[in-house]
Amino acid sequence: MAFIGDIRGIAHSRAARLWLIHYPPHPEPEENEFGFAPHTDINFPIFLAQSALPGLELHGRGRMDPAPAVPGTFVVNTGAMLARYSNDRFRLTPHRVINRNSASRYAIPFFLAPNHDAVVDCVPTCVGPDNPPHYEPTTYGGFTQRLANPELPAPPERREQRIRMRARSPIALS
Repeated sequence: MAFIGDIRGIAHSRAARLWLIHYPPHPEPEENEFGFAPHTDINFPIFLAQSALPGLELHGRGRMDPAPAVPGTFVVNTGAMLARYSNDRFRLTPHRVINRNSASRYAIPFFLAPNHDAVVDCVPTCVGPDNPPHYEPTTYGGFTQRLANPELPAPPERREQRIRMRARSPIALS
């Protein structure tokens, strides 16, 4: 599948973050206790260097499943911006973290986002007569502003994501 388009908002982005996250041991979590609650990311791709200890869980097939912990590899997660650019060819990845191990777990995710004023629109190779754009063009700043401001309507994929997660999983996103 070719994915070629004008993504200058990403190529010249200054919106990159590297997080260092510590998850304390939690071998027997209660229901709805998490190291990081279920969510999706808003960025473009997210690269996560894998830990030797499991803990990352991905939503698929109607439930959360553990991601294999393969040291020396990366998990590449799809964020909302990549879903928008690709017209859902690359779908959002709902996920959470529960460190059920008896030792601390560390994660180092790298987030890449468009510039605040970059226009986020489907690239031409991801739309066609049988696949019209799923999203209206927006700027990254406008998108994040709608998420942060409860007075503004949430982007459609966030509303739909919350509904799907409630319908498929005992863990609801609110």
